[in-house]
Amino acid sequence: MKQSLLLDSQTKSLNHKIFSKAVPIVLLIALLSLMWNYSDDLKLLLETKAIASETQCDFQGQLKCDISTKLGDITLTVDREIQSLTPFMLSIKSLNPQWQRAEIRFEGFYDYMGINKFDFTVDSQNDHLWHAKGSIPICTTEAKTWRVIVNLITQETVSSHWFKIKTN
Repeated sequence: MKQSLLLDSQTKSLNHKIFSKAVPIVLLIALLSLMWNYSDDLKLLLETKAIASETQCDFQGQLKCDISTKLGDITLTVDREIQSLTPFMLSIKSLNPQWQRAEIRFEGFYDYMGINKFDFTVDSQNDHLWHAKGSIPICTTEAKTWRVIVNLITQETVSSHWFKIKTN
């Protein structure tokens, strides 16, 4: 009887040791798999955020708008009316670009429509002109309102501006 109790306590102690070592490993594997599955979303969440200023822009009607930023005035243009699943070319022009990186994001205004972020690259012929190719996903509703966020990024700051567009 005494030997049986001793074996039971040793078994319980061994089970406790195995359990206390296995649980952190299982949790680490689960965390890593979540990070792997959502890596694009995590990158977006971990990026430096800036408070975006709302600006007025009739982007769909005029295909361009002028925006005053703390990094200088810019003109944002698009080569065609923005429609779902149709690629378009965006351009930023500035007389004196003071940023190292520029990006544009299209977010669903009333709902989540995935990550639609496009990085601008400087034109090889003109360093005052930057380009980005983009497209937006299709929506199940007939018309979709988007928040368009333009970020101009230096090492010290982000100048962020947004406006709404509506697509059919």
